[in-house]
Amino acid sequence: MCQVFNEFNSRSFEKKNVFKGVLRNRLFVGIIVVTVVLQAVMVELLKKFADTVRLSFAEWGVCVAIAAVTWPIGWVVKFVPVGKKPVFSYLKLLRCGSKTT
Repeated sequence: MCQVFNEFNSRSFEKKNVFKGVLRNRLFVGIIVVTVVLQAVMVELLKKFADTVRLSFAEWGVCVAIAAVTWPIGWVVKFVPVGKKPVFSYLKLLRCGSKTT
């Protein structure tokens, strides 16, 4: 379920509202539907193949509630300022500075 909620957060990195225009994108809605259906089928029907156990409605609710926590976390993360210089470039500087010749 976390994958489904993450797909909403990943639609746009700059936009704070992850739901804006979601119904206009048929491909995205189709992907969400297919993802949910496949997850439900794997958990509920493919027990031996996927080595899963059926979940009760309460357990499904807990899964959805835990996955829903990613929305406010994603919203907060979008307020973190991003510098123009990539973070990994600092690692390169550290690596070059630690060499002794």
